[in-house]
Amino acid sequence: SEAAGLRKEMKREKIKSLILVPMQCRKDMIGFIGFDAVKQQVGWPEYILALLRITGAMFANVLERKRMDTDIELLNREMMQMNLKLKQLALRDSHTGLYNHRYFEEAIESEYTRAKRQMSPLSVIMILSSRIACSPGRSPVAGS
Repeated sequence: SEAAGLRKEMKREKIKSLILVPMQCRKDMIGFIGFDAVKQQVGWPEYILALLRITGAMFANVLERKRMDTDIELLNREMMQMNLKLKQLALRDSHTGLYNHRYFEEAIESEYTRAKRQMSPLSVIMILSSRIACSPGRSPVAGS
């Protein structure tokens, strides 16, 4: 059995006293910390047990914090990808896939700022059409 194997290992290591302190996060046990004495048998006083429990709780909290930081980092990456996708959806017409007026406003502002910073001229050519080509069987899409 496991207990017999543990006793055999303790005898081989010449362990006289052993205490296992649980590491709990909330109500879940996530592991334990073992302390042993090899020189003499020890009766663990209550204040030592309390300190060992605090130590176990500290280790458990550190591990939980690391897990939560990793989860937050993953969620932040996912959110950034979704925001990028959302921005792309917001800048294109859903029917034609062409850039929309919002994209034009952002692009013209960015180009104006760049031209001003570099002290270079900025030219804009706009072509307006009252007819929009469309695929056979689809009606023209009105837009800005």
